[in-house]
Amino acid sequence: NAKSALHFAAVSEFAAGVYKDAGLDFHAVRVIHNGVDEDRCEPTIPRDEIRAKWGIKRGEIVVGYLGGIKRLKNALAAAQAVKSLGKRYRAVYVGPDYDKLSGEIRAISPSAVICEPDFQSGNSLSAFDCLVLASNTEGFSLALTEAWLAGVPTVATPVGAVPELEREHGQLTVRVSVGATGAQLAKAVKSALSKKNAPTVERAKSLAKQRFTAAEMGHRWTAYLLSLANRTSPLPRITLNPRPNVSIIVTARNYGRYLNECLRSCVRQTVEPVDVIYSDDFSDDDSLDIARSVCGVTVLESDRHYGVCIARNRGVEASRGDVLIHVDGDDTIPSDFVERHLAALTVEAP
Repeated sequence: NAKSALHFAAVSEFAAGVYKDAGLDFHAVRVIHNGVDEDRCEPTIPRDEIRAKWGIKRGEIVVGYLGGIKRLKNALAAAQAVKSLGKRYRAVYVGPDYDKLSGEIRAISPSAVICEPDFQSGNSLSAFDCLVLASNTEGFSLALTEAWLAGVPTVATPVGAVPELEREHGQLTVRVSVGATGAQLAKAVKSALSKKNAPTVERAKSLAKQRFTAAEMGHRWTAYLLSLANRTSPLPRITLNPRPNVSIIVTARNYGRYLNECLRSCVRQTVEPVDVIYSDDFSDDDSLDIARSVCGVTVLESDRHYGVCIARNRGVEASRGDVLIHVDGDDTIPSDFVERHLAALTVEAP
């Protein structure tokens, strides 16, 4: 609620525009750019092995799409580009098909490959020859940033953080307009794959490594939060009335040796949480059996190993609380953990 919030942050100038639309001073919003996990962008499986799994033939060029397959992100663009490019090109989609677009994708490009997400995005990126992200809108695209970090040539629309980053650092991607035709997308892909684009790919990779890692993002947030904490004038007291419900979400994979103690510590709280959710990331040890044995825990299973982010998001979707507390599966929390969290939300800030 913008009327009761005290400070505002956004991942890009474009994203900050929503505050302006809400009647707030744009200059009062701090822009803090996103960052991605460097380790996640490193391949752990050889490129040829990934391409063989996808059925890519020798000499074929992969035009990739990474992330949630959504109409808002214009996910059909990669297939449209391949249709115009011809037989040597294959569209490969890696991500959950949120909007059920697989039928439309294959109608446009029958040879398209659609895969479930791999937490180690570097595996997919190493097997792409070009990434197409022709979104209608973005805040700060993590998929595009991961592609930059992995050294993959990219085609993208001038939305989200792209305009402000290119204004400061120079060209980072081959641009296409929102709603570009298949022919326009195909031309952009060829440009991205050309030798003339190599300096742009290298510039984007260097910038991502220097500025847009998760560690650098953490430094930016730390500096911002410390700047707020160090202000001399006291902030208004925040009042929570009535007391909000709390959900505890535990996410883990193969942490069975710690899980019993962890979950029991979450259930035995001086202020009882509205639910304790264990979201399992396809464990192959005894984690699920242990979780089911703890009274008061809602257990979410996974049909494959998607990674901690997706497992955590599944927990969030299933939760009923107003306040969410995330706990790792190898942690044990004190009995007053929830109580102290709620108290912290009502104390006067320094």
